[in-house]
Amino acid sequence: MTDAERSSREEFYKNLVWIVDARKFASSFSLHHILPDPSLEWAQDLAWVRVSRPPSSHSANGMYFKFSLIAKDKAEWPEGNMHEVFSLHHIMGQVEASYIGHHQYHWRRPHTTWLSATCPVYLDFGTERMMRLETYPVGNIPCVRLISKSRLIADLLSKTSAGDVCL
Repeated sequence: MTDAERSSREEFYKNLVWIVDARKFASSFSLHHILPDPSLEWAQDLAWVRVSRPPSSHSANGMYFKFSLIAKDKAEWPEGNMHEVFSLHHIMGQVEASYIGHHQYHWRRPHTTWLSATCPVYLDFGTERMMRLETYPVGNIPCVRLISKSRLIADLLSKTSAGDVCL
């Protein structure tokens, strides 16, 4: 679908949800590490490194900075630009306990029209779980949220606003 066609439909219908058959690009899409519930105070101190390569990269396993330590470093060394980087495994128990479905992902040659959509986009890879394209609010990094198909169907039948589906 072209950007113009997607945009035209969104403008006309306004309250819609996109469900994309993602099986055709499954080989260029990889799901990576989990992310904590972004509404939690401690999670808002973590600046996640964007996943930039397939699973062989360290960022694919979860790497982050701490905003509080960056501020401290800047106060001590105003001209400095080096900060300590942490690995997800240090806080994995805490992240798992706060998990609500967010993951980083890598999409080689993404279909940019879906990344530009103004209505919710769900990717269907033919499994029981759907992936809602989102932006993780802490650091504005691309992420997906895993949603069961049964929950998506239930919400589509009960919610009146597309934006409220599976939140």
